[in-house]
Amino acid sequence: MPKDSTKNWVASAIFIASAIASLSISSELIQNLLNTIVPSKIEEFYVWSAVFISAAFSLLFGAFLSDKIRFKLKFILIWIISGAIVSLIPVMGIVDITGIVAFSSLFIVVWGIGLPACMSYFAQSTVIENRAKIGGLILFVSLLSGVLSRLLSANEDFLLNSLYLFGLRACSLTGFLFVRNAKLEFSKEKVSRSFISIIGEKSVILYMIPWVLFALVNDLFAPIAATIQSEEFYYSLILLATVFAATFSILSGFFADSVGRKPVIIMGFVMLGLGYAFLGIFTSSIFSWYFYTLVDGMAWGMLFPMFLITLWGDLAAGKSSEKYYAIGLMPFLLSSFLRLTVGPTIADVVPAYSIFSFVAVFLFSAVIPLLYAPETLPEQKIRARELRDYVDKAKKVKDKHV
Repeated sequence: MPKDSTKNWVASAIFIASAIASLSISSELIQNLLNTIVPSKIEEFYVWSAVFISAAFSLLFGAFLSDKIRFKLKFILIWIISGAIVSLIPVMGIVDITGIVAFSSLFIVVWGIGLPACMSYFAQSTVIENRAKIGGLILFVSLLSGVLSRLLSANEDFLLNSLYLFGLRACSLTGFLFVRNAKLEFSKEKVSRSFISIIGEKSVILYMIPWVLFALVNDLFAPIAATIQSEEFYYSLILLATVFAATFSILSGFFADSVGRKPVIIMGFVMLGLGYAFLGIFTSSIFSWYFYTLVDGMAWGMLFPMFLITLWGDLAAGKSSEKYYAIGLMPFLLSSFLRLTVGPTIADVVPAYSIFSFVAVFLFSAVIPLLYAPETLPEQKIRARELRDYVDKAKKVKDKHV
């Protein structure tokens, strides 16, 4: 399959954006279902544990399965249709904790089992010098859809939310309008690696450490902010940060394809550390909260496109990328699980006014592994782009003086 064909990468972008957005609204839907039966802490922990275990298992199994399948686009088609059907289950009525566990586990298994194949299709459909900007575009669409999801799910109307979730999954089918190969297949990558060998790669470890730290900080310590400000104010800041993240995901994608992935990631960590440091010093100032929201959103927009979509396709160059993506998504899933289960407890126990400065130091230290990590954008690509920019500027100067 020809790489970087516009039709092919548009198809993969639609598949991934829909999957990410559907995860956002499905978590809101599950939480709304839990609110209807008012479960105990143990029961709620049981539900989210089932969701996380199902997600982790389905991603790993989906990566293993996709690596063995040649007709992967046909597999993606079945995955999308199955996800749309499962999304309608809440319409039939869920009245107890068992029903919630059954629905949430089934939905997340269907969601996770096809995502590695979808990510692999994206990696094969793009060339490395354009992968980050396309990844940024995917995050832009996904995050704005997430904002809409939060607004719609706030009404706790299960019928509306289920139909919206169904619509998100069904809309993925439009991606097949952009598939270049009518036989719904694409070439099998040359080399397959085991999960253990991938985890043992030095480059994977050096990028995984800051990714884990960012995910944990973002999901465990950020909710502490809700204990300082009102729920309505904090909720509005979350939506505002998401809009900033969506905007900067596109900008960071273009920047990452020009100067490399590492500068973008390092800049994202530095900005996030500054935001927490500023919040720790001026905790009571409303201005500091808006400043934190701005830099937090910018950091999201820089780090999420890199760690969720771009890096693992880069690192898997010439090898099977499904397993790289499955491993790369694990910190995101784990931190989300801890936020929903342990996060509220941390917010109740940890002194909010003393934690932000500690988090800032924590984030700045996360940059250290990145200094030793290899740049995944080839040096010749960076130099070639710099040369093209130089030639373009020279032509403009020449035309201006002729």
